[in-house]
Amino acid sequence: MEARDAAVSGQGRKPRPARCVARQGAPTRAAVGALAALMLVLADCGSSSHGGPSAATATVTATRDTAFCGAVTTFTTSIVSPTNAHSSLSSSVVPAIERTQRALATMRADAPGAIRSDVDRVATVWSPVFSALLAGARQPGSTPPASFPAQAQKATSVLFGPAGEAIGAWARAHCPGYPSRTASANGRAMSSPTASAPSASPTSSGPPSGRPSSWPAVVAEVMVDVAPRTSVPLEAPRVLPAAGGLPNSALVRAASPTDYGVSLHDCPAPLPLNDPGIGAGSCGSMAALYGDFAGHAYSSATAALSALSQRLTGELHPPAGCTSISHVQLAPGLEATLYSGPAPRGNCLVVWQEGEWTFTLAGDLNGGLGGDASEPWTAVAHDIVSYLDRHLLAETHGSFSCEMGGDGLHSGLAWVRGDDVYMASAYHGAIPALALAIAMARYPG
Repeated sequence: MEARDAAVSGQGRKPRPARCVARQGAPTRAAVGALAALMLVLADCGSSSHGGPSAATATVTATRDTAFCGAVTTFTTSIVSPTNAHSSLSSSVVPAIERTQRALATMRADAPGAIRSDVDRVATVWSPVFSALLAGARQPGSTPPASFPAQAQKATSVLFGPAGEAIGAWARAHCPGYPSRTASANGRAMSSPTASAPSASPTSSGPPSGRPSSWPAVVAEVMVDVAPRTSVPLEAPRVLPAAGGLPNSALVRAASPTDYGVSLHDCPAPLPLNDPGIGAGSCGSMAALYGDFAGHAYSSATAALSALSQRLTGELHPPAGCTSISHVQLAPGLEATLYSGPAPRGNCLVVWQEGEWTFTLAGDLNGGLGGDASEPWTAVAHDIVSYLDRHLLAETHGSFSCEMGGDGLHSGLAWVRGDDVYMASAYHGAIPALALAIAMARYPG
């Protein structure tokens, strides 16, 4: 399934990440642990080595910048993500939490104008998290507020997303002694706190991620061909998630000032870029198609959102005869709408919403694709929900659609990034498509 071409786009709701809004009542170990237990290490991170402005920071001439540099160093070097639970907090970390709260308050008060909105966004979502953590540390074993899982997921996504990237980039450029890499679970600066994720949530509004030579070879090769021919800010998969095989050949489907599109293939033997044999002969079967990624530039953010809205309109329209509506719980606090028709039509469309992302399943919802033989779409939906409990999608408006067929789960995603819309798809599975989208990041150049 191609990445739905260029006519994609969205609605004017306030942006919010799909999995940065945890379902109330969902298990807190995955959703909360990466934040709750990080306070267990703040005592060490906030010691003399990271406890405020160093001698190097004294060279920053502006008093406000000096204060900000010391505070942001304390804050960002304290944010790590060991996995644990809220119940692991103890009174011994109260001083560390309070110290980090003070650093965040100083950051907000003295933020440079260029990143003031980013700092304000981080402070807004982290303040209630620290308050909840402080309460938990003062009363060990207490139950966190019902709102805490959602606050924790939101705070994590914002810090490791574009806002956090912008703050880190400013600090690296203006704060002597600021670490080139801040602490994280997988050792990468400003990365996703979920070590098993193939990448952070897409962060194309942040700085370029890595050098071209550090990207997958097949991606680097195709982007060299695409870059001179388009004005769209480039995004590409930073890693290639394994999906039955890895691509070894690439085809540029489109490259113009306003769009680009790439198909990745797993051919029996590697073929040169844009070789006529890609998509033909021994590499011509759909089984060889690994996936697609693409980008399209619009005249404005409003136009980009409108394009996503048009895409959603098509995806959310039930087929003729599917007039019966019911509701199915996919997880605690997460409900899907099921459209169905009389026999033999049966179930024909499933829709649910998480944050600003809309998810749809269509096609052969009644076939024997796995799970419950009578309603196999439930297995697919639960796999998606479970995967997104551990991996974050972009913090923006987006859509996921899956056409269930006898030859696979043809899945595609589209999301808005400013004036642009990006897409990723996989022909054979929903999870490979999600993983490819999550791996998308700003390509340097």
